[in-house]
Amino acid sequence: MEALGEVVVGATRRDFVATIVDENDEPVNLSGVGASAKLQGRSTDTPLVTIDLTGTLTDPSQGVVTFPSIGSLVTQAQLTTAAVKRSTYKLRVKYTDSAAKIDFTTEFLIIWSQDPLQPA
Repeated sequence: MEALGEVVVGATRRDFVATIVDENDEPVNLSGVGASAKLQGRSTDTPLVTIDLTGTLTDPSQGVVTFPSIGSLVTQAQLTTAAVKRSTYKLRVKYTDSAAKIDFTTEFLIIWSQDPLQPA
């Protein structure tokens, strides 16, 4: 599985935008009361740091959700504590539609890397 991208810890300008699609590759309508989406995952590199971030439905009828400031989800201190320079997370988006039906996207990877000015 190839990583979707790399994020430097502390990069608060970077957002992650996901489009939720069904088995036919059609956008899932997340309009209506009770619809939501969360970015969730773990890493074996930093096992004590889990990700469970609620997103904002930015185009609900087209299944688009934005997760803000993803660089702040993992910190330099957490990388240092785990004695690693980068941490690869296996993630999924858990989403709930207005009928309270829950599903998950396929798994994907994102890498969080240390600040370039940190000691090697």
